[in-house]
Amino acid sequence: MRGAAPASSGSSFDVLVSKLGVDPSVARIPRLVMSFVVVLHYLACGYHRVGNLWSGSQQGVTWAYYATRGPTRPLAWQWNQAYYWATMSALGNFMNPEGSAQTSFSTVGCLVGIFMISTITGSITSLLANSDVVASQ
Repeated sequence: MRGAAPASSGSSFDVLVSKLGVDPSVARIPRLVMSFVVVLHYLACGYHRVGNLWSGSQQGVTWAYYATRGPTRPLAWQWNQAYYWATMSALGNFMNPEGSAQTSFSTVGCLVGIFMISTITGSITSLLANSDVVASQ
């Protein structure tokens, strides 16, 4: 057809990268970081849910501290506390599970963190190696 727009072979992010003239390998890093922000969000939501379900009415539960404190506080405050836990869990900090569900969820959080950190490190290493090859040519 005459005058028809060419079919797009990539995502809107790929189209934006090509229009801005950014090297695709450099643009991969922010895309990867943003995907991990979303993964941490889901981990935080899961923590909030697990913390509320399995802490019950127990007083002094430390693992679910951020999930069970402040149910009358604004949703943004609750999300911020759960996101903090998810970030610390992904980094391997703040692990005090008190039951099998909490232990399992904390383990998943640590494994997600290991995967995220190794993926980001590998991507940055690949980016630097490729930029060295291009610079030497």
